[in-house]
Amino acid sequence: MAKHGFDVDLSQLFYEGERNPVVEYLTGHGWQVSARPRPEVWARYGKELPDTDELAPLRNSLAVIATRK
Repeated sequence: MAKHGFDVDLSQLFYEGERNPVVEYLTGHGWQVSARPRPEVWARYGKELPDTDELAPLRNSLAVIATRK
């Protein structure tokens, strides 16, 4: 990826320790938050989330949009 100009240190994107549910956390810190299951988001665009092993983790994930109030 670096040869294409992607110089993000991915190890800095993860942390150990307790996690918080994103919707509740952001709402509690003054954000306006909406969340939808990924299959619902795909359906709104007239698509169906493919039923493949690679995309299986997305089936139970949320698409989150947060706007600072």
